[in-house]
Amino acid sequence: MGKFFFTILSGFAEMEREMIKERIKLGLERRRKEGKALGRPVGSKDKKYRKKSGYLLRYQK
Repeated sequence: MGKFFFTILSGFAEMEREMIKERIKLGLERRRKEGKALGRPVGSKDKKYRKKSGYLLRYQK
């Protein structure tokens, strides 16, 4: 009974994930057709220089 329950839950989770992907794809296509910019606005929050050492240390591990 437990295995059946988790199988059903995983099916719902997979369906929800596919719906999210589809909505994102449709939204991006719509924005492209409208000619609007995609993604994060340039310079909206990055006012200061960021150190790259943190990124390097993270990926060296």
